[in-house]
Amino acid sequence: MIYEAPEKLAQVQGISKNKANEISQEYREKREFFNILEYLKKYNLSIENVTQVYNEYGVNTVEIIKNNPYVILDIVARIGFSEIDNIALENGITLNNLERLEASIKYAMKIAEQNGHTYVKKDNLVDFVINLTGAEEENVLHAIAELSMKRYLNIEEERISLESLSIAELEIATKLELLKNAKIKKIK
Repeated sequence: MIYEAPEKLAQVQGISKNKANEISQEYREKREFFNILEYLKKYNLSIENVTQVYNEYGVNTVEIIKNNPYVILDIVARIGFSEIDNIALENGITLNNLERLEASIKYAMKIAEQNGHTYVKKDNLVDFVINLTGAEEENVLHAIAELSMKRYLNIEEERISLESLSIAELEIATKLELLKNAKIKKIK
């Protein structure tokens, strides 16, 4: 095979050892990509989506996705939780699996953000995730707490927001306060 023995390719007239190694490496990468493409076929991903996933995880893509197929949701924008969840459940992921619940929470928060919401009520999020996953409430609450500790979620009283949105809101409020103070000084 070309990728296993580039020195044999270098025996062809006009192909240097360096060029043979380049060809071998390129062939190996293409072969790995097509193996990954074949594996991800069951996820109904386009070649563009597979390329996104491959660019993120490289040669470890299949192993990473076998361990946690929900990582696809972090990379591919136009895929639903249920599509990935069905495959994960078929492969032995349990209803109360932490990675599954974290993925469903992230999915719920993405939907809320796309609908223009900067936060959701905790009870609404818990109910949504329970309805989506069939998981037990205590496990959903644990997953929310884990995402908060990982600084993905911000929890204030009974409102939950993405940490990134909370930071952005704080920065905007700070800048507005600076502008307000600058106008007051200017007027005096």
